Amino acid sequence: MDNLIWQPKFCNAYDFKIYLEPEFALEMVQSRVNRDVQSRMNELADVDLKKFSINWQDPYLFHEETGLVTQICLGRNGVWLATKHQNITDLLNHTSDKLIEYDSHNVDFMNEAYTLMFLFDKWINYAHIIISMGNKFKK
Repeated sequence: MDNLIWQPKFCNAYDFKIYLEPEFALEMVQSRVNRDVQSRMNELADVDLKKFSINWQDPYLFHEETGLVTQICLGRNGVWLATKHQNITDLLNHTSDKLIEYDSHNVDFMNEAYTLMFLFDKWINYAHIIISMGNKFKK
């Protein structure tokens, strides 16, 4: 294992936070990724959601046309994991070197918490592929 990029922090019941290394987040938000590549990442996640018996499409929300995922949504009356817009602004303005915090919302079941963490980890593992594909399709 290289460097630790993200780490969960468990809270009450099934709520949790994820802390993301700011260097990784900055690399992702500075990357340019074509919308087609973002769509392909969502298609891969859609397959995983079906395996977890979750009927939702396109769980990843990216910051504009970059490789940074700002939210992962499972539907189910607003189950998601997201970072605040201020975290991204601070990152882009180089005004903070704090860990980027993602907070869960409306997570009521272990399956939902696991699925959100699974999809977060999948994004991390595919991040460099997403960026290289995004660069390949640059206009």
